[in-house]
Amino acid sequence: TSKGQLKIVDRKKNIFKLAQGEYVAAEKIENVIAQSPLIAQAFVTGSSLESFLVCVLVPDEEVAATTMGLDTPSKLAHACSNVNSPLCTAMMDDVLALAKKAKLAGFEIPRAAHF
Repeated sequence: TSKGQLKIVDRKKNIFKLAQGEYVAAEKIENVIAQSPLIAQAFVTGSSLESFLVCVLVPDEEVAATTMGLDTPSKLAHACSNVNSPLCTAMMDDVLALAKKAKLAGFEIPRAAHF
């Protein structure tokens, strides 16, 4: 920055280890997930204390409006707050389908998501 400070705009480590000893490259998985037309942004993370990955998914507002009828910010926010909503279910279905298509290993597939 102009003050001589360093600004971090990405994760510190791109590869991390899960509880069962598998090393995971999050960016590879994020690039696979980003191929979904429903998903505008994806962030994948994991912990050495857990055996599975978690992702944070941000829906594409235009696609959600046209395909799911979520044409207002309040409708979109409500759909994202309910993990059983058709939008969240469709996004997770896309994640699983894209992971299978990319032949990701079982430990590379996110098992939980936040919307």
